[in-house]
Amino acid sequence: RSEPEPEPVSEPEPGSGAWHVTAAELGDKWPYTVQGGTYYCDRLAIRFTTDNGKTYAVNGTAMGYYPNLPLDTEIKTKDANGIMRGSLTSEALELCDQ
Repeated sequence: RSEPEPEPVSEPEPGSGAWHVTAAELGDKWPYTVQGGTYYCDRLAIRFTTDNGKTYAVNGTAMGYYPNLPLDTEIKTKDANGIMRGSLTSEALELCDQ
């Protein structure tokens, strides 16, 4: 017996549960191949939407709520710093408290 899927959550308004960050801000520490995007967090599910509009699941909770989203590892740079990606994920989790 499978669990019912949660209802979709609308995107938070910028400034309320959303955090935009760019490669220019982080320089060599930027872990993605895209130039920027916005992190969203709801129910501990973190998503990253690129400035081009494509959304990726960032953590396991997001994969559970949004199983059709690709993982953000698809846009990770070849030599991405795992520590920086983890730090960004931790900061994005703070959006859930807003």
